[in-house]
Amino acid sequence: MNYRQDRGLPSISLSPNLSYVARLHARDLQLHPPSEPCSMHSWSMYGPWNPVCYTGTRSAKYMWSKPAELTMYSGKGYEIVAWKSDRIDMDLALSMWIDSPEHNNVILNAGIWSRSRWRAIGIAVSDNYAVVWFGEEPDYDR
Repeated sequence: MNYRQDRGLPSISLSPNLSYVARLHARDLQLHPPSEPCSMHSWSMYGPWNPVCYTGTRSAKYMWSKPAELTMYSGKGYEIVAWKSDRIDMDLALSMWIDSPEHNNVILNAGIWSRSRWRAIGIAVSDNYAVVWFGEEPDYDR
């Protein structure tokens, strides 16, 4: 992610496992969009995973555990999601995340994320959703 490097931060290694989780979630969001009170970090009941209605910090542990539930990735995962009613691509999603202080902090390890060091990243885009998963553990399944 050049955006990080342009700000003096290290690049993040692409993770096959986190990319798989991102692809699954982008597809799930596309086919089964969450409805209130569930957010875009929610997972439907229509896949090989435990469904989750993500409503905030009380359900965060269920998001963080998705990579371990679905892959051999041993660490927690932290997700950002962008949605657009028209088609979305990663450049547009990145600009949306940059304009959102909370999402930008995740990308740049700032604010509450300043003690985290991302060592793995997974990326996926569907028609209307862009999904990125970050992890602090390296992905040795490369």
